[in-house]
Amino acid sequence: VGRSQKRTLLLCVLMFVLLCIICLVIWNVWKVDEYQLWDLNNGNTTEEFIPQLTAKTLQMLYAWDNFATNIRLQIYTMLLTSNCGSSFTNELADADKHGKIFLPWIDQYKINMDLYTPRDYTQYKSVNDWFIRRINTTFRPVTAVVYNMEIVSPADCRMLIYPNLDEARIWIKGADFTILELLDNNRELNNIFKGGEIVIARLAPQDYHRFNTPVEGNITYYKEVPGDYWSVNPLAVNSRNYVFYNLRKIVVIDTQAFGRVGYIAIGATCVGSVQLTWPDPVGHVVHLGMELGYMQFGGSTVVLLFEPNVTTWHPEILQMSAKPVESYVHVNQGIGKFKPKP
Repeated sequence: VGRSQKRTLLLCVLMFVLLCIICLVIWNVWKVDEYQLWDLNNGNTTEEFIPQLTAKTLQMLYAWDNFATNIRLQIYTMLLTSNCGSSFTNELADADKHGKIFLPWIDQYKINMDLYTPRDYTQYKSVNDWFIRRINTTFRPVTAVVYNMEIVSPADCRMLIYPNLDEARIWIKGADFTILELLDNNRELNNIFKGGEIVIARLAPQDYHRFNTPVEGNITYYKEVPGDYWSVNPLAVNSRNYVFYNLRKIVVIDTQAFGRVGYIAIGATCVGSVQLTWPDPVGHVVHLGMELGYMQFGGSTVVLLFEPNVTTWHPEILQMSAKPVESYVHVNQGIGKFKPKP
């Protein structure tokens, strides 16, 4: 019996080792397909670079509906975000900047530093200081002609626009997702935006991570809402893990043409801090394309909410959104206009 037990144990160990080897081989051979976007400026399809390790990890976490939530991976993403916050804010010696900023980010993601100021990455104190770099506005001018009647993109982003929440469900999976909960159960705001248009602006790690105001107006409401730190990658959004309920800051802008506009800046994995220009923005007047804040490190999202039937949107973005395919759009680029009443 003793020998039989030893043989059985040895067989189990060998099978486990074999299984690990098979998994390792599959992991290394497996290649995730490139993610396709529509480039609104070039008028053609382009690929969004995602490192294979990151892409594979996202596939494993978010490939199955509710999987990440059901196994309580919120704890993992919270710890990862905390680690990002501590490691990426550490001041770097000049000798370390090539290995910490240039190679893993500028070189790997092919980021054109000529667009930013300062252009020299060695002038940034830390990875996070580089991440929230400022763009040279010469390369991102406000394209509006009539400022108080037009809407511009709030960020360099991958954008989707939907006439209402029902149509947005082609992208935001999960029947339990509601605008009411996105707005932290504020019924007054929910009634304002009920049946209205939704703009989803996703920022990837390689993007400029400061966000601007899409309209002219006065800020009349602000609230910070705690939440999780899920990724905002398309796989995560489609996985019924309700990533838009992440840590978020809600701002409402009262405008002349569009009524009230909801502006929700949403954090994500490794984005533990969403900073606004003012600690309390209520009472401030904002102009088209004015900086409203920045996201610290990682991907993140801005969601815009509009009242029903007040806007005419860029037809190309609408067409791509229905597929659904995200459109790559520049900050301050025109995306919509006031729709006169018949």
